[in-house]
Amino acid sequence: MYKKQTSIILSLVFSLILSMTLCAQEIRDTARLRLNKQIATNTFFDKSKSTNDRLNAIKGMGYPEEATFNRLISFARDKSEDKDIRLAALKKHRYDQAYFNTVLEILADLPSRQV
Repeated sequence: MYKKQTSIILSLVFSLILSMTLCAQEIRDTARLRLNKQIATNTFFDKSKSTNDRLNAIKGMGYPEEATFNRLISFARDKSEDKDIRLAALKKHRYDQAYFNTVLEILADLPSRQV
């Protein structure tokens, strides 16, 4: 009888240890992903970095946080920014009124074609 109880207790302890280990791993993975996202976001917005580095960084940005959307729109509107950076910022932004206003603003700035 004690062997059966001991076996059950050991199984429960093993399961608990395994669960705690997996949970700790998930927490570390989440923290690592957040750090990578922050690094990618900072790199994209760093004007001292090359255009290529910045465009590569946006791929690791993931879904932007709320504050990041405002910066993306600012970069999309900034005529001093490289056109590829502006386009990447616009593509990363959600489709809301600020997005559509910015697109219309950019389109209005394009030189009209003479027919």
